[in-house]
Amino acid sequence: MRMRRILVTMLSMAKRSSRGLSGKLRIIGGRWRGRRFPCPPGDATRPTGTVEVAFQAGEPHYAIADRVAYDFIAAEELPAPPGEWLLYHGSLALRHTESAQALARLRDRIPGPRFVDVNLRTPWWRREQVLADLNGATWVKLSEDELAALFPDGDGAGRR
Repeated sequence: MRMRRILVTMLSMAKRSSRGLSGKLRIIGGRWRGRRFPCPPGDATRPTGTVEVAFQAGEPHYAIADRVAYDFIAAEELPAPPGEWLLYHGSLALRHTESAQALARLRDRIPGPRFVDVNLRTPWWRREQVLADLNGATWVKLSEDELAALFPDGDGAGRR
């Protein structure tokens, strides 16, 4: 299928400030084939999300800031994208109700292919919610550890 436009949601919405871009749902903007990407309004009331990474015994461990701008994406502020789009999002978008609802609205409005980047970071995920989100995904990126966490009895091997 030939894509005319690609929408990338990285769950951090662009807001403009004197220090540049930061914020809530960053839709990678710009131009592609002479067409401009839409960019929704930003969030000037909440801090930008941050993640601290530390290595313990050679393995990364993540401390993800809570109640930041990308946790409060307002579905009604999302643009209605015309044409075909690829929706790319991470499973962390599900951790708070408002952003999960915004993601559901995007899925409803963008019927094209969907790429889901699974990031199972304790305490920010629930198995049933992540599995429901994967339903209908065209592509899924996850590690072997994440596959084992989602399918602890090995029942996910046939679903790869």
